[in-house]
Amino acid sequence: MFFVVRNLTEGTPWRQIMVLVLPLLLGNVFQASYSLVDTMIVGRFVGPEALAGVGVASPAFHFVNALLIGLSVGSSIVVSQLFGAGREKELPVAVSTVVWTSLVVAVVLTLVGQLLVDPFLTVLRTPIEDYAFAEVYLRTILCGLVCNVFYNQLSGLLRGLGNTQMPLYILIFSCCVNAGLDLMFVCVFSLGVMGAGFATIFAEGLAAALTALYIRKAVPQLRLCGAWCCDGGMFSAILRFGLPMGLQQASISFGHVLMQGLINPFGTALIAGYTAAVKVDTFAVMPILSLGSALSTFAAQNVGAEDFGRVRQGYRTGCVMTLVICAALAVVVTPGRMFWMSLFVSAAEYPDQAAQIVVMGAGMLAVTPLFYWVLGLIHVALNTMAGAGDTLFSMVAMIAMMLLRVVLAWGFLHLVGTDETGIWWAFVLSWVLTLLLTQIYYFSGAWKKKALGHADAVRRN
Repeated sequence: MFFVVRNLTEGTPWRQIMVLVLPLLLGNVFQASYSLVDTMIVGRFVGPEALAGVGVASPAFHFVNALLIGLSVGSSIVVSQLFGAGREKELPVAVSTVVWTSLVVAVVLTLVGQLLVDPFLTVLRTPIEDYAFAEVYLRTILCGLVCNVFYNQLSGLLRGLGNTQMPLYILIFSCCVNAGLDLMFVCVFSLGVMGAGFATIFAEGLAAALTALYIRKAVPQLRLCGAWCCDGGMFSAILRFGLPMGLQQASISFGHVLMQGLINPFGTALIAGYTAAVKVDTFAVMPILSLGSALSTFAAQNVGAEDFGRVRQGYRTGCVMTLVICAALAVVVTPGRMFWMSLFVSAAEYPDQAAQIVVMGAGMLAVTPLFYWVLGLIHVALNTMAGAGDTLFSMVAMIAMMLLRVVLAWGFLHLVGTDETGIWWAFVLSWVLTLLLTQIYYFSGAWKKKALGHADAVRRN
């Protein structure tokens, strides 16, 4: 059988972590390519206003989507701990509970999101020339939220059992489909930003369907326990892990929403430049996020086996890997920032606007990549503790980091009187302060007690 259940409680930690990281990294890259391809094709073939519109709309969708992705991470932790504890017979109940809970939440958020599109864009002071593009893209992309949720939930369950390969293969295929549909809908059918949204929905729906089919055919450990099976105790355990992770992910996206509100008054050039720079930044930090996800799964299985010494080994390994990765990222991103930015605009068709957009976005990439190592160490600690069961502190730390970023950016702009450069330094300072908080908590050892309590709670349920 192709499916591989990977036992992370045995073997050399760095090798086990690397086996998880590589598929996760490629998966994250291809996952982000959905939005990146939309952005690049819209910017080059529809225009700067459309690019800015997509940029304004993206944080709102990512906010909603992040809640659901966070819940999927929590579900994966539950599955990992059950598997590490040798309680595979309880997995079907967990899977069924996850599926039905996700469906209900996704539908509710889709309907609520559609109602809040106009108020959201108004509150963000979206420029009039970008408003229509932002509204169309956001309404379109929200319609496919259910497809996105089910792919992330099902692939998260596979990752909980140590299988990161099959979600990657399915994602690569769906990303190729997305790119082809983007070109067809935007360039051939001239559907503009709506066409880019349609392409993403269809591709994500295909990924969700293929993942569900694979689990049904090849993964008996993750079969549903019944058509309407939803266990109250398992639901409580999933929420205990998943809700803080969902709020944590949502806080990251909400921070982007607030930052967007600070940037929008500067006009289309900075909006488009920031949009493009964030896309580059998203790709650049993929190794950091992938390593964090791998450490979370590694920690969860070993907590299930009650081996906290091995969890600490994973943490130390993650720190070393992070410093090496981030040094390489700084060398690649910052010196080449003008090139990366030029990929998003057509200088031939929009010469004046293109030059401004490139300069604005390059300003961000001149600062933040040099401090990726700080962000990386934050993710190593938080994901290790979250995988062990202490998801509450992870949520608090990320929310604090986002609030710090927004407050510092506002202060630089309105109190100190800096230009947009103050926004980029607000990112860095918020990372540094959050790292100090995270390290103090990790070395206090308080998370170990909470982790043991969470593991016992899962057993009782």
